[in-house]
Amino acid sequence: MSWLTEYVRPRIRTLLGRREVPENLWHQCPACQQMIFHLDLMKQQKVCPHCGHHMRASAAERLAWTFDEGGFTRIELPKVPADPLRFRDTKRYTDRLREARETTHLEDSVLVAHGTIEGQSAVVAAMEFSFMAGSMGAAAGEAIVAAARLAVLQDAPMIIFTASGGARMRKARSA
Repeated sequence: MSWLTEYVRPRIRTLLGRREVPENLWHQCPACQQMIFHLDLMKQQKVCPHCGHHMRASAAERLAWTFDEGGFTRIELPKVPADPLRFRDTKRYTDRLREARETTHLEDSVLVAHGTIEGQSAVVAAMEFSFMAGSMGAAAGEAIVAAARLAVLQDAPMIIFTASGGARMRKARSA
């Protein structure tokens, strides 16, 4: 070790103080293993600039990327019964819903918004894979119906971004 690394560098760090560095500054592409600066990744809409691999995007990101200048208005979706069939497998279905809501801060797997795309009014429904793998329960169906009704009222096209593992089907335990 030289006097630069043993003496000068620690003195400079002491004088300047420690800076807090955010943890998510860099992302590693799961396909090519290249490191990508987070701002570059967001500019590329989560597509690796090295190999073209598409990384998972959230429903909110899809809405922001789709509408003009990221401007849109989310609509309030109809409330549905949480567990009308009282499903239970290894866990109660209501407990699974509660956990998904706590981790994603969403009510269900579909977000619906309206705004303009290149100046044209549009209604967009986007599924959130992080919410129980984007599975479709009663609330997801009602959200898509609400989006379709709004599109008809506004005489606007409707776009659906799917990111789903399928329908929510749980095996009911027998008594």
